[in-house]
Amino acid sequence: MSTPTVTIQIDLRSAAILQSLKEKAESEGVALDVLLRTLAEGVSGLQHAMMTPAEKAEDFLTWVTTHSVKGAKADDSRESIYGREDEAFPSDQSTKANSLRLKMARARLGSP
Repeated sequence: MSTPTVTIQIDLRSAAILQSLKEKAESEGVALDVLLRTLAEGVSGLQHAMMTPAEKAEDFLTWVTTHSVKGAKADDSRESIYGREDEAFPSDQSTKANSLRLKMARARLGSP
């Protein structure tokens, strides 16, 4: 199965640039399209770095609206965040049982 290709018309100067990029890609052992995508992502990052804070905020809000999660509800109540104290600190009996299980597992593995 071959990869679909597209033919575009460019001026000679751009063709020379693409030829040198193709040679660079071949010397690095990657395909030209991979190198071009990497360069395009770098340009995108550079453009983001040059944005004003207001532009970045607008860009973020646009991203958020396209990635919204509908129907999900977060339980941010105090009880869900902090839980019950007895769940956080097990009783002495529970601690002793866990210690015994650990000793038994170590004995089976032959470690101290």
